[in-house]
Amino acid sequence: MSSEQSVGGCGGSCACGSGGCGEGGRVPELDARPIDAAIRQAAILGVVMGLALGSKVAVVTDERPELILMLIEQQVPGQYEIESVDSDGQCRTVFARIV
Repeated sequence: MSSEQSVGGCGGSCACGSGGCGEGGRVPELDARPIDAAIRQAAILGVVMGLALGSKVAVVTDERPELILMLIEQQVPGQYEIESVDSDGQCRTVFARIV
């Protein structure tokens, strides 16, 4: 078995954790709702800021994470594409690292 086969198509070079390029574009999801409010923003920021170039993560919250969006744009302007969809009392925000 080659390293490309055993690590999910990328050979381990893209930091996808075998969840991105090797899994047909599956977007990993962080449900932040059960995370204690005292550490929720830091947890979300850590996950989003840790994304490798070309990677995505979906974050589920009770409402649109305006403060997180503002902080990301202030700290790393233009490095992420962000899409939010509100439905059924929750917000699913997809962060994609583009730079």
